[in-house]
Amino acid sequence: MPYWSSHREHPARYRRYARKKAVHDIERDPDRFARCLARWPCHCTLCNRRALSDWRGLGGWRLAGVLFWSALACQKVEVRQPIFIRRRQPVKRFYDTVAFGQVEGGWQVTLDGRRLKTVKGAQQIVPSAALAKKLAAEWDVQGEKLDPALFPLRDTTDYAIDVVTADIAAQAEKVVAFGDTDTLLYRADPDEHLYAKQQEVWEPLVTAFEAREGITMVRVSGIIHKAQSGESLDKLRTRLEGMSGFELAGLESMTSLTASLIIALSAADAGTEAEAIELWRAASLEEEWQADLWGRDLEAEDRRTKRQSDFLKAWEFIRAARI
Repeated sequence: MPYWSSHREHPARYRRYARKKAVHDIERDPDRFARCLARWPCHCTLCNRRALSDWRGLGGWRLAGVLFWSALACQKVEVRQPIFIRRRQPVKRFYDTVAFGQVEGGWQVTLDGRRLKTVKGAQQIVPSAALAKKLAAEWDVQGEKLDPALFPLRDTTDYAIDVVTADIAAQAEKVVAFGDTDTLLYRADPDEHLYAKQQEVWEPLVTAFEAREGITMVRVSGIIHKAQSGESLDKLRTRLEGMSGFELAGLESMTSLTASLIIALSAADAGTEAEAIELWRAASLEEEWQADLWGRDLEAEDRRTKRQSDFLKAWEFIRAARI
């Protein structure tokens, strides 16, 4: 069966094939896939709640099953195949000169005079010269082979044009859902030491956010969900629907990384990178608390550093799109 066949089209055959292939790959290098599980880019139970040593203790078949089924169950990523059997071949640099200029409707990057398009074939026209300049810089710094990891702003631009702008209301609804379960509103029990730290760091941010938006948010101690008022969510939804597709695309990225609409909207209004970094640190308060309490893991630190970089890139994208 080809790797790209969907598990929805032939579920039984696909599961048998994928698991057999997984075992074959895993038994050749079990540590590689144990590390893959330990670094899984999600916040679901299977993704982040186990240490690397726990995964290494599993045999090939069990490790394959956990990796495959956690991929299918993960709510953050649409998986049509196990991620560990995907192979991306590097693309050689196919252009010499990079430029950008003003066109009808905005600004656009050109490679050897050819105008860039999005993944779906639309013209990649952005609203500001500042953003076009940053997009051109991403193409200009590439070496002999293109590194997809060096195109964060290009990817966000394509997403803004192809997906977000096509249905602003739907994307606003998707983002405002984070406001109902915002990380900054869920605190530890009052008798725990973490609660005092959360009150010290989070409460001023929430209070300032309420004053800016003219709303009241419900704080919760513990993990039991308590819905926010419909009036507050409606005001937030109205603000999001008034944003451009580019602003909303960057905001969605920041919201997903922090699990906090409060942090994302506050960062979008931040005037300097230093302010954005402080907001990221506030969003990471619980992770930092646990790391200080139980010790730091190098892979977890690398993952947190990568997420901070992604957060700042999203902030940079919003700022550039507004200029």
